[in-house]
Amino acid sequence: MRGKWYGWCGRILYVELSSMQVKTEELPKELVRDFLGQSGSGARLLMDMSYPGMPPLAHKAPLIFGVGPLGGTPAPCSGRFSLTFKSPLTGIFADSNCGGHFGPELKMAGYDHLVITGRADHPVYLWIDNDKVQIKDARHLWGLDTWETDAGIKQELGERTAQVACIGPAGENMVLMAAVICNLARAAARCGPGAVMGSKNLKAVAVRGDKGVEFFEPAAFAEAVHEVRQAIQSDPLYEQASSYGT
Repeated sequence: MRGKWYGWCGRILYVELSSMQVKTEELPKELVRDFLGQSGSGARLLMDMSYPGMPPLAHKAPLIFGVGPLGGTPAPCSGRFSLTFKSPLTGIFADSNCGGHFGPELKMAGYDHLVITGRADHPVYLWIDNDKVQIKDARHLWGLDTWETDAGIKQELGERTAQVACIGPAGENMVLMAAVICNLARAAARCGPGAVMGSKNLKAVAVRGDKGVEFFEPAAFAEAVHEVRQAIQSDPLYEQASSYGT
């Protein structure tokens, strides 16, 4: 699959927390052909996994992490990931976008999407180490803020470079606008994904990967990346935006 699908890992990781079951399925070719990956494919997965009137915080309600075909590559502005879910704040479809290093790391671990359903009996966090996926006890982390959680998980795993997406007390208490935080200051905040994580007793997702991404034409891709980077850096707003953000 990886040799044929350049830019894609070709896998979706499914985690069902009520039964503590983990499985990997092949990424359907038509899913990314028709919906382009990340938020597009996430929207389709959400629709397929939902039922009419499904409460946003229902155990069966999925929380979907998605990375696009450029994720994990040197392409500028490609490091983002999407969280797709039914919003506890609005009661309708929601897609929250986040930067940082979590998205590329999920791709490096070999997954285009991570789909989480169910509710654990006690607080847990998910540890994805390439093909090894574990659901670990997080009762000792419950109540900590996101900075403390990030540091605590990295210390516990002995993985300083692991990427952590987590919630703090707001998400734990299902505050309807609670965010999911990674890299201490990056937030997937729109529409309350942190509340969805809290409803599942999921404190965090930690990931580490080293699989890499395959390119169909590596030299041509590198040239295109160079051209795009030069265009960005020559824009009149580049210096201001790179210093102060948007």
